[in-house]
Amino acid sequence: YRFDKADVVVSIDADFLGSWISPTQFTKDYRKNRNLDKKHISKLIQVESRMSITGAKADERIAKSPSEMNQFVVELDKAIYGKKVNDKKVLKFARLLKNHRGKSLVVSGINDTQIQLLVNRMNHHLGNVGRTLDIKKPSRQFAGSDSSINSFITELESGMVGALLISDTNPVYALPNGSHFANLMKKVDLTVSFSNKQNETSEHCGITAPTLHDMESWHDAELSTGLISMMQPVIHPFGDNRSLRKSLSTWM
Repeated sequence: YRFDKADVVVSIDADFLGSWISPTQFTKDYRKNRNLDKKHISKLIQVESRMSITGAKADERIAKSPSEMNQFVVELDKAIYGKKVNDKKVLKFARLLKNHRGKSLVVSGINDTQIQLLVNRMNHHLGNVGRTLDIKKPSRQFAGSDSSINSFITELESGMVGALLISDTNPVYALPNGSHFANLMKKVDLTVSFSNKQNETSEHCGITAPTLHDMESWHDAELSTGLISMMQPVIHPFGDNRSLRKSLSTWM
C-alpha cells in the first residue's frame, strides 16, 4: 500500500497508523502527503467500531458496528460501480474516490475474504493497482493462514503429529481456542519450545530450548517481497542460549 501516493484514503477498520500490518512504514509514507506547506494534502476517511490511532488522525471518522462496516463495504462497491445506493455518506465517498482515480486507496482490516475481494475490486476499478497499490511487492508480514492452523489442529486431534517444534510464538495464548490447543499438545510425543522467555505455550512443552534475544543474534528477513534485510547482533550472548538455526543444524 503506497499511502505516499494516495490523495484520498478510505480505511475500513484498518488502523494502519497504529497496529495494522506495518504501521511504522505506513506512517512514514502517509506523512509525505500531509505536508501543510503543500497546496494540497491527502484526505483520510476512517470507518471503525472503536477509536484507533488512525481514527483520531482522520479528517472524517465514521463510527459503525462490525456488521455495519461489512454492509458499508458492499454499498461502497455498488456506488463505485454506479449502482443505486441510498446512503448519502457512501455516495459522497464514492464520488470522492472516483474523482481521484489512480490517486486513491481503499483498505480494510476486516478478516473476511469476501470483503477483501470487494476492496481489491474497488481499487482495480479506480485504477489504483500499480499506482497506490503495488501488487508486485506485497508485504510478507502477518501472512499467517487461519485455514492452515485449523488443518493443523485437526491433525493434532487425530494423533498424526509425532513432534511439535514451536519457535517464537505462543499459540496457547494467541489462539481463540488456546486451552484446547494446550490439551492437544499432550498427545504429541515430543514438544519443544524455542523461546527466550517462559510463556503459556512453553509451560506445556516437554522441552524448552532457550533462544537468543534479537540483539544477541543474526537474522535475515524479507518483510516486503524483493527487499532482503540482514540483522546482526549488537552484543555478545549473556548466557549459553543459542539460536533456532544453530540448534537445528547441531541436531541434524
